[in-house]
Amino acid sequence: MKNKPALPPVDMETYVPAAITVVRRSVGWPGILVQERRGRSGEVNYPAGIRQHVFYLFLGPLRSDVRIGKEVKTVSYKAGEGRFTPAGRSVAFRWTGDVRVLMLGFQPWFFERIAAEPEFATPRGKAAAARKLAKAVLP
Repeated sequence: MKNKPALPPVDMETYVPAAITVVRRSVGWPGILVQERRGRSGEVNYPAGIRQHVFYLFLGPLRSDVRIGKEVKTVSYKAGEGRFTPAGRSVAFRWTGDVRVLMLGFQPWFFERIAAEPEFATPRGKAAAARKLAKAVLP
């Protein structure tokens, strides 16, 4: 039997770590969240994970210790590099120095709805799904 986390997953739309001093939020697309975050050295711990699937695009270099489960890795990101964290996965981050990151969050139901559309069940449909996702995300 799987133990349930004591805390619910964190919602990136409403939670901002104390070390982050500037947040720019998007308005618009159902199921997609975009934020630019800036700040100084800090850390966060999400024992129950984040509610959304999150792609982090680093706008400047950053050194970060990332803990997933019991494993800790030190990672250095260059401007333009990214990281993906699936929804609901226990994770913690500790970073040093200034941080500038663009966060692209997807509600879990966003992908489920696209995958459930019947026209996407064929190879041609899968290509259409990729175009639809790109159109929703890219200008």
